[in-house]
Amino acid sequence: MKNIELVYIIEDDPISVILAKKRVELHPAFGTSLAFANGQEALNHLQSVIQDHGKLPNLILLDLNMPVMDGWRFLDSVTAIPLSAHIPTFILSSSIHPNDIDRSKSFEMVKGFISKPLTQVIMDEIANQLNKSEN
Repeated sequence: MKNIELVYIIEDDPISVILAKKRVELHPAFGTSLAFANGQEALNHLQSVIQDHGKLPNLILLDLNMPVMDGWRFLDSVTAIPLSAHIPTFILSSSIHPNDIDRSKSFEMVKGFISKPLTQVIMDEIANQLNKSEN
């Protein structure tokens, strides 16, 4: 059963997007995914979904370094939307800088910090963590 029905992948690197989409597609706990090339695209889409009472994502995989609106600005902006606090978000970044990891912990919706590349084992860990938080 796919209990994580919709995943937003916010990532500007096309190869990382393909890999993340494939990981979501192949994992039995995950359903479909939507990809956004930057935080602004994702924020606009999320605001429109909320306004139209559409389907919110069950998970966001968020890169930090992107053009237009980076991951930090996305987090700052999305936290102003009340429903967003209930969307578990995992930072998916090539950064391993301790300051980035510490800063990510200041956002309630961020449930983890993952160093690229996204692997099947990491997808299992995300699914397990989200299943535990639901129970």
